Amino acid sequence: MVEQIKVVRVVKHLQRIINEPSFYPHLQRKSLLNRIGENILWGIKYHEINDWYNFWGIDLKGVNGDKFLSENLMEQTIMHINGEKGQNKKRYNYVMLLDDKFLFYTIMKGLRLPTPEVVALYTGSELKYINDFSQSQLFHGGETYFAKAICGSQGKQVQKITNNEELGKFTEKWRGNKFIVQKTVRQHKELSAINPLAVNTIRMVTVYDGKNIKVLSAALRCGSKASGFVDNFSNGGGAVLIDENGRLEKYGLRFKGVPTCTECHPDTGFRFAGYQVPYYDEAVALAKKAHAFLYASCAIGWDIAITETGPVIIEGNYHWGLSIMQSKDYQVKNKWQELCDFYGVKMKI
Repeated sequence: MVEQIKVVRVVKHLQRIINEPSFYPHLQRKSLLNRIGENILWGIKYHEINDWYNFWGIDLKGVNGDKFLSENLMEQTIMHINGEKGQNKKRYNYVMLLDDKFLFYTIMKGLRLPTPEVVALYTGSELKYINDFSQSQLFHGGETYFAKAICGSQGKQVQKITNNEELGKFTEKWRGNKFIVQKTVRQHKELSAINPLAVNTIRMVTVYDGKNIKVLSAALRCGSKASGFVDNFSNGGGAVLIDENGRLEKYGLRFKGVPTCTECHPDTGFRFAGYQVPYYDEAVALAKKAHAFLYASCAIGWDIAITETGPVIIEGNYHWGLSIMQSKDYQVKNKWQELCDFYGVKMKI
């Protein structure tokens, strides 16, 4: 009976993907029969349902699904490289150094790399202020903050704090949990023109082969009215790939949580194609510099904000989101293959 329920769930899941509207309605789609067959074969080959089949554009005529890296394959190879084939073939585990926002902040701060100041840590029962900072200083001069769960992701468990009353309510609500209180970044005015409601960050993935650090892929995450003060597309934001010169590609994808392919931001009308992201080269240099100090992680997804004076590292991610990085970018799998070849890891399930 349990197995029958699982089969029904898988079938319904596949039906949802196959019946989902195309992200690229202006381009010709494969036949329904082809799409069904490709999804079934993907599941057999990679032991997963490809939730990003339409997002990546594999449903389009002329697009070969074999050019895309599966999430299962990426997760298994990254765990193998980091766990067994890392630097000096010793076992390292840097997951918590990236996932724990307070630990990550202390590392960046210790290395004197630009990162938003964390002024307090909530331990689950007490708000501990850092470096003689006090509650009376919090909102002096109109400062605003973000309370973030220590190990939160995808823009969840994040709350914007503008006064002591909001902080008190949030502390009471989260009693027993841990979070940081971090100063809000004031982004570059050009990025505010794209979307002024959230800090629109670059998600940049760097890979380290033991000798060189390279950029695997990069995208600009844009907030919207639907996503509010966060830019994650899982909350209604969107993403636009960035080319190697720091210019935006033509299309932004998945705004407001629905299949969307648009040349302009849906709220502000900002046109993406060819826009040069400010301080992009500096952002690349900063990500590479930071990755060099986290030498036992073969791949890190950096969230980088751009201010009027340059890039600022918001956080680093062990699980960096293959979905955004691979949308319409057919080079990710090839680059990942090169990394696996260096470490002698076979890309197979």
